[in-house]
Amino acid sequence: MGSVDLRRMLWFSAIVRLFLLIYGEWQDTHMEVRYTDVDYFVFSDAAAMVATGKSPFERSTYRYSPLLAFLLVPNFIIHRSWGKLLFSSAGTKFWQNFGKIYTLPGEKFPRE
Repeated sequence: MGSVDLRRMLWFSAIVRLFLLIYGEWQDTHMEVRYTDVDYFVFSDAAAMVATGKSPFERSTYRYSPLLAFLLVPNFIIHRSWGKLLFSSAGTKFWQNFGKIYTLPGEKFPRE
C-alpha cells in the first residue's frame, strides 16, 4: 500500500466536510428527515440565550459546558451554521496536528 500525502488528505477532507455542511443545510431545508442532529439545536438555543445575557441552562435540555454555548454565540450573530463550520475545522485541525506529531520530517502519512 502506498503512502498518502498528509496535506492532500487534509485538503480533501476539508472539501468533503464543506460539501457535507452545504448538503446538510440543503437537506434540512428541503427534506422531512433532517441532517442536523437535535443536540445542535440545543447548543444553538443555548448560544442565543448567552448572546442575550441569559444562562444557557435556562434551556431545559442543555446539559453541556457553558463554554460550548459561548463558542457558539456566532450561531446567533453571524449564521446558524457557524458551529458546524467550527466543529468541522476543529476536526481537520486535530488530524493536521496528529500528522505533525506522529510523522517525521519528510515522511509521508501514515507511517508503514
